[in-house]
Amino acid sequence: MAELLATAPLFRELDRDALRALALRAREQKVPAGTVVVAAGEPPEWLSLLRSGRAELSVPADAGGGAVRLQELHPGAVLGELSMLTGRAALTQVVATAPATLLQLRRSDLRRVVDEQPRVAWHLVRELARRLQRADATIGSLVLLDAPGRVARLLLEQAPAGEPAPLVRPFTHRAIARQVGARRETVTRALTRFRAAGYIRTDRRQITITNRGALEALATPRGRTR
Repeated sequence: MAELLATAPLFRELDRDALRALALRAREQKVPAGTVVVAAGEPPEWLSLLRSGRAELSVPADAGGGAVRLQELHPGAVLGELSMLTGRAALTQVVATAPATLLQLRRSDLRRVVDEQPRVAWHLVRELARRLQRADATIGSLVLLDAPGRVARLLLEQAPAGEPAPLVRPFTHRAIARQVGARRETVTRALTRFRAAGYIRTDRRQITITNRGALEALATPRGRTR
């Protein structure tokens, strides 16, 4: 478990003794797809490391269960760390999008390790500061970009470099709408526009980027167009 913890950016700079102290208090938990790992509005009891599977970080958008996607999470991601460290309710939620295995630490156990080894706190603060910088950039994009810009940003995030670049997994228009916080009809109009302009090509639910530069211009706040 110490070796697995060392693969996570949040813990990668800790020395062997600190990692061992954390590993001795960790537990493994398997969860099915659809499991809410971190619930918005509740302070999480556990800090979780995604060992395998996938999850999605999002902000609840309405009482009907809608959410604006912020980030897709892959193995090595740490979940619920900010609200767990502060003891305050989480503002975002994390949901497993595939069967996942988690390594989990209780808040009380993490605090005990930090109290025993203060250098652990400094490493955690540095990594959390990096995360806040990335979160600021994401939030800025959500605020400053119109719906087509947010769709373009999602497509770029989900495709490998180069052209043509097929998305790593198929998306329905409804799924894209949920992740960018827009109506399905708005997403359909944006994709139709992208296809007509030669930015993408589509084959059923498979989308392939054919003009990365054009999408990048749309996904950059200073290049926003309507």
